[in-house]
Amino acid sequence: MTCWRELRSPQSRRSSRLDCGAFEGGARVKGCSVIVMPDWPGMRGIDIFEPEFGEDLVAGMKTCDVLVIGGGPAGSTVAPLLARKGYKVVLLEKARHPRFHIGESLLPANLPLLDALGVADEVRAIGMEKLGAEFVSPWHEHGQEFRFADAFDKSLPMAYQVKRADFDHILIRNAAREGVEVIEGCKVGAVDFQSGDSGAVVRATHDDGRELHWRARFVVDASGRDTFLANRFQIKHRNPRHNSSAMYAHFAGARRHEGQAEGNI
Repeated sequence: MTCWRELRSPQSRRSSRLDCGAFEGGARVKGCSVIVMPDWPGMRGIDIFEPEFGEDLVAGMKTCDVLVIGGGPAGSTVAPLLARKGYKVVLLEKARHPRFHIGESLLPANLPLLDALGVADEVRAIGMEKLGAEFVSPWHEHGQEFRFADAFDKSLPMAYQVKRADFDHILIRNAAREGVEVIEGCKVGAVDFQSGDSGAVVRATHDDGRELHWRARFVVDASGRDTFLANRFQIKHRNPRHNSSAMYAHFAGARRHEGQAEGNI
């Protein structure tokens, strides 16, 4: 992930941190375009300028401290953590949950995040325990299994496989319980960063055609593969040495391992 340090004004009068909470060893939120540096002692926050609003708000424009684009795991994680710290947070999600999404495999390092969010029991109820990963080849019969319990950190011996529709639904409902204003069926169309450290104006459209505007002190791009801000700033570049694509499929009647290995990815 990349910290949007280019959004920090050189003329900014002061800087601030959005305190997202504390996690031992740092943390990364998948799909989120704001970084929590891994060399920080914990998940301290986002180093970016603190804007001051002007008085020229458009009539009917809403205001918030933080506007989060995207209601997947990234947005639904950072939003409630910020709300707990007293920030007024708005989360805009273009779809309506529950909705299909690919990417069902969690990793052991996700579990402390789920505990901190207060959703560990809910995820446990929908998840299949996964104790490791196995690599196989179409060219020979030899496979190689890697158990999470054999990793350097012995305190995280397992993870889960989840259906993303259920998993994401748990997270976004939790964000709403934590005080985040969650608006589904609302797609962001434009983010205009204002001069003079005045934050950003965000334009979004409901799926019924209604258009709304927010003035936000901070914007978090958690749009995942949509990479909303990266596209806006035209900073995405294809790697010519890694010109690959991904495919997925679902199978019925596939053979699974028995016992503890049945959840292996």
